[in-house]
Amino acid sequence: MRVPNLPLSRGGSMDEISLLRTALEEANGRLSAMQRELGDLRSRTRELAESSSYESALSKARSEVAATNSDSSRSSQPDELHVSPIGFVESGFVQKNGTPRQAGLVPAAPAKLRINWGSNPEHTLQGLEGFSHVWLLWVFDKNAGGAVKAKVRPPRGGGLTTGVFACRTPHRPNPIGLSLVTLRSVMDDTIYFDGGDLCDGTPVIDIKPYIPFADTPSSEDVRVPNWVVKGNAEQTDVPASARDSEAGDCHVVFTPEARESLRLICCAPDWAIESHARRSNSRPPALRFFRNDPARAEQAFRQALAADPRSIYRKHKCADQTYYIDIDGIDAVCSFDGNTVKVQQIRLMSDCDAR
Repeated sequence: MRVPNLPLSRGGSMDEISLLRTALEEANGRLSAMQRELGDLRSRTRELAESSSYESALSKARSEVAATNSDSSRSSQPDELHVSPIGFVESGFVQKNGTPRQAGLVPAAPAKLRINWGSNPEHTLQGLEGFSHVWLLWVFDKNAGGAVKAKVRPPRGGGLTTGVFACRTPHRPNPIGLSLVTLRSVMDDTIYFDGGDLCDGTPVIDIKPYIPFADTPSSEDVRVPNWVVKGNAEQTDVPASARDSEAGDCHVVFTPEARESLRLICCAPDWAIESHARRSNSRPPALRFFRNDPARAEQAFRQALAADPRSIYRKHKCADQTYYIDIDGIDAVCSFDGNTVKVQQIRLMSDCDAR
């Protein structure tokens, strides 16, 4: 603290000395006050520093807790879910080609599923015989692989593009199929059903009974895009013949020779069927379902062909080529002409029938 300049005489009087002392005392008082203020500032600075460290530590702790919770959430939602088949379907559709795209399109096609889960598989089916229909959840195990696309062209759409979740393409992020089938009977550990759209050997992961009040929406509440109902007939760049066939109303004609061949095959003697089975040991045996039942076999072929099982490429690029469809080891040789399908020949499949 600067002391004011006081005019002192050479000798200095008592009054001057007293005045000087007073000024010094005032200066000391002010200096002490400033020192206290400085101390207070230093304390406040330390408090602020400590507070900042606390907030930083608190923020860090909060971040660590959030990260822990996030990791815990991720660990409770694993990237992979593991399921095991409860059984494998036995079906007349051995190849993807010709297998119905939807359940119910070929009601005459029988199939069966034997349960191989648990120590008492037959116990798992107890009470199921009381239901007329069941849902089957299964895996598209015959997909060829490759990247799954976000947008696809459904065969019924006639070239229309739609999202993978807005159609029933088998090529999905998780290749799970869902089919509503007619339950014909339950015997021990096996269910017998009709109208499936599953290839032979398809792994099934669950069965659920169909419950009308829960599974059937009110007709007033149901809506679907036009392409589902009409086969996308509004799309003018698709030929009229292709639009008709995509609607699933193809007219199927059997030649007399084909119908007679089908009758002879279905009613062939046991030794002939066994001989064929020995020659075709790499395939499931023929006539597991249509033995001695040519009428039902013909009905199954008619239903499958009426829905036009051809791919979009085959419809538009190979429409004039011969088409083959195999059901229960019976091979039908067909030709398409617009929305008419002619079954020209029927034969048993064998290893030498490579196409």
